[in-house]
Amino acid sequence: MRILIILFLLNGTLATANIDNTNEFTKALYSNLFTTSKLLQSKAQKDCRASALKHEFNVNFDAWIAASVIQFGPIQKLGGSAIFSFWPDKKGFTSKKIKQLIKTQDISIYDSKKFKEVSVAGKGFMALERLIYDDNHNSYKKNSYKCYLVKAIINDITINAQELNNDWQGTFDKELSAAKVNAGKQFLNQSEVAAAYLTSVLSGLEFIVRYRIGRPLGKFDKTRPKRAEAWRSSRSLRNIQISLRTLSEISIKLSDESLWDTKEKFAAAIRFSETLTNENFQNIDEISLRFQLQTLSTLVSVTHKATSIELSQYLGVVSGFNALDGD
Repeated sequence: MRILIILFLLNGTLATANIDNTNEFTKALYSNLFTTSKLLQSKAQKDCRASALKHEFNVNFDAWIAASVIQFGPIQKLGGSAIFSFWPDKKGFTSKKIKQLIKTQDISIYDSKKFKEVSVAGKGFMALERLIYDDNHNSYKKNSYKCYLVKAIINDITINAQELNNDWQGTFDKELSAAKVNAGKQFLNQSEVAAAYLTSVLSGLEFIVRYRIGRPLGKFDKTRPKRAEAWRSSRSLRNIQISLRTLSEISIKLSDESLWDTKEKFAAAIRFSETLTNENFQNIDEISLRFQLQTLSTLVSVTHKATSIELSQYLGVVSGFNALDGD
């Protein structure tokens, strides 16, 4: 997901404390991502079988979905969010890469530096989900190649999570502080930091509509349930809910809770999502379930519109072209 071009309004006002609070919230997200990655890594070292990893996998995936709404800073240095979650996967590259690794018994999985060179399609949470939840893969035994592949993927997630956390707590935190008093390397001032957060919020909302909901909905006469994100682990709805809650929290912290329409629209979308029971969107051929997902899409779109207006005005910035255009 590319970062939006932001145009600055010269008369915009900005509360520095709000940016500081949002930065602290972001740092906590990345700290949690690293902590839960270590827990998953520790669990895998003791027992790497699929049945033993499901709880820690989902806790770690939760942490990533929350942290992934931040689309600027250290994550860009790593190459973007695909390093953690290669999705959408329009051509099934993850399935192909996993099969290739297993068929060739690729030895790169035994060396973390060499494994870094493996395609992102064979790493991250989506690849790990295949190995843990796909019946074609998840019956592997201890000390099997698949078991070591699972540990290699988890180790790679942990290394990347640690790098992101270290940057947010250290070098990048200093960069944000520099933007508060003078021109930093990446941000000239606090308005640019605010613009980056605005970009992340608006892009995150559109990602939900266009991909997390739009892909499984498909066209009017043909749904595509197998295109839902993380449907094997029944996380399709869960990922939307976590993302909405995190984006709402960021908006609130940026605005000091003064955006009443935005806050109300977020709350309405979150409340409605909590009434849905089709966790992996595999039954959306049913008219009632399809209608529910369409309604959720509308509520998130309305939230996007309200946020675009209110938060932009509050921060004194407006967004340029669409972050997802051309993806």
